[in-house]
Amino acid sequence: ADSAISVSVNVSGDVYVTGSTGQAMDSNYFIGSTDMFLSKYNNSGTTRTTRQTGTSIIDTPAAVAVDSSGYVLVAGETGGTLHGIASAGNKDYFLIKYQP
Repeated sequence: ADSAISVSVNVSGDVYVTGSTGQAMDSNYFIGSTDMFLSKYNNSGTTRTTRQTGTSIIDTPAAVAVDSSGYVLVAGETGGTLHGIASAGNKDYFLIKYQP
């Protein structure tokens, strides 16, 4: 099942939604137990892109924000090695910055 957790809108009206999924979304690969996704919609509601990432353990985003330069920031927690950064314990926090 998919679960939306946080929404943010940039100055152009594009909508960013982050959440968790238990399956592959929009031609992405399903990595593990629960993956994180980030979807971008234009101001008409059409999906522009979906990015999916995760580990073999549960990965849960908590918030998404767009900064003044258009970069998209996603914060959350993971239980595994995410983007080459090894887990330091049971749950680790992450912050991922995506280019506009």
